[in-house]
Amino acid sequence: MPRKRSSRIYLKRGRFYADFRDYADVGGSKEALVALGSRFATQDRAEAERLANAQLQRYERLSKAVGHVKGARDLRRFGAYIEHHLALKAAASPATNQWLESVEVHLDTAKAFFGAGILLDKISVSLVSDYVIHLATLPNGRLLTNGKGVAMLSPSTQRKYLNSLSNLFRRAISEGFLPPGANPVTALLDKPTGEPEEADWLEADEAALVLYAARIYRPMREDLALRCVYALVATLLLTGGRLAEVLGLEIGDVNFQRETITF
Repeated sequence: MPRKRSSRIYLKRGRFYADFRDYADVGGSKEALVALGSRFATQDRAEAERLANAQLQRYERLSKAVGHVKGARDLRRFGAYIEHHLALKAAASPATNQWLESVEVHLDTAKAFFGAGILLDKISVSLVSDYVIHLATLPNGRLLTNGKGVAMLSPSTQRKYLNSLSNLFRRAISEGFLPPGANPVTALLDKPTGEPEEADWLEADEAALVLYAARIYRPMREDLALRCVYALVATLLLTGGRLAEVLGLEIGDVNFQRETITF
């Protein structure tokens, strides 16, 4: 359990830093308190306290997630690994609560189909194929255009359910619970696909304007502020990634040495 500190921030050459070494097990260290869009540590105490508090909350979430992992009994079981996967995503991801809730719905649907007690390595390509058929029978909660009956999950929505499941298997492989290449979703040949739509591309000057607007964005209300708006918009524009792909990025997906991002 990380020990509590009476004061965390401190001045160094006129700029504020914070000491998170009591969270060293989840990456905490002495860190510059740098505001979004700035290159240097802030000189404003109020802003420093806000930045330190936000970082502290992040480390506390990570610490809680690590504790959850250590206390888990059998992460080879699908249900237990879903909890583990979601806890780490919530702790480490800058994604919105709405997106995380969607992932949880996707995985709860998979758990109801496969069963919480099934071993990860027993979820085969054949079972995933059956799961795809099952997804096509699930209602999406909307009425048909003629008002008669309820519409089912569209192929593009079914694909989102599969993407969430595939992401879980990717983590299981990276953590050694499954051997490399043991992702049954990736191995599935026939995946549902949505109707192709003509892309509406931004011109270079339009993209630059959007990026500039994101950089100078200042929230009207602090409680509704989106702290990572510039980084989010820049990643979307400069990588061409889909919104769900960008929101699902994790630290391990970014390689600064090779200057690549893996979705």
